[in-house]
Parts: sequence; C-alpha cells; structure tokens
Amino acid sequence: MLTAKQVKKKGKYIEMCMT
Repeated sequence: MLTAKQVKKKGKYIEMCMT
C-alpha cells in the first residue's frame, strides 16, 4: 500500500505529466 506522502507525490507527478 502507498503512504499518504507517496500518493501525494504520485498525484503531483501525474498532474505535471498531464499538463
């Protein structure tokens, strides 16, 4: 399972890729 910190980091990374 991913920790809240990892999820936040992953979400930010995906956001950057999408924009």
